[in-house]
Amino acid sequence: MIDANALLALEIPPTEQRWSARDCALYALGVGLGSDPLDPRQLRFLDGPYLQAAPTMAVVLGYSGFWIEQQPTGIDASAVLHGEQRLELHRPLPSAGHARRVTRPTGVVDRGSRGAQIFVSEAIEDADGGAPLATLSSSIFCRRDGGCGSTREAPPPRRPLPQRAADLTFAVPTLPQQALIYRLSGDLNPLHSDPAFARAAGFERPILHGLASFGIAGMALLGRLCDWEVSRFRALDVRFAGIVFPGEALEIDAWRTGQGEAMFRASTRRGVALDAGVFGYAA
Repeated sequence: MIDANALLALEIPPTEQRWSARDCALYALGVGLGSDPLDPRQLRFLDGPYLQAAPTMAVVLGYSGFWIEQQPTGIDASAVLHGEQRLELHRPLPSAGHARRVTRPTGVVDRGSRGAQIFVSEAIEDADGGAPLATLSSSIFCRRDGGCGSTREAPPPRRPLPQRAADLTFAVPTLPQQALIYRLSGDLNPLHSDPAFARAAGFERPILHGLASFGIAGMALLGRLCDWEVSRFRALDVRFAGIVFPGEALEIDAWRTGQGEAMFRASTRRGVALDAGVFGYAA
């Protein structure tokens, strides 16, 4: 059982990571870059003397495992779902560096019989100089932990997608081994690699990491709307609505909704995977 106030007082030790151009290239492969190995714009994330880090790589920097399992949270980690994720990038990521990640639970909303919703903020900074690199905000649904009491009001509903034809519609393929590549960037949850574990969790086979789908969509939008210019990436925000199996294509519908903003949805043939997404960029 969650003690909501104790959860907010929890001091999670900061984590650090040094990364290199090799880590950047491995992450880029994990989110599908290089699908056209003759495209020099994609190759800049994978090879060459001026290799660039994918902006969405910020979500894996300093990741050292599932803090809900590692800390005395009282949460039933076997019944946790990643609900929403937002990335705000403060500056382009260098192709090599040293990151420090500070994780802090910021709120609990008791959903009664539906469980509890935990809100989390994570600050990622340059561990050597202290300059902010990115801020991550997420919500986690703990399906068996309702009745714990709330520490904040429920957030307003997400902004709905426009009720008109999308301005952009395109498909992004994923590889059958996509999850096996993405996990090498730090998320070793066996749900994404072990067939027996996935079946025990109710899936016919291992599923793709939600943050892999997040990165695939974010980089595809950067390519379509910003011609792959990493300096134009500002933010990415999604609600996780369904699973993706490695090998399935993601069909992305995007709407230009303002200066430097597009809303989007990513779906497989089975249904919506990422919903009510917002991509922010320098126009």
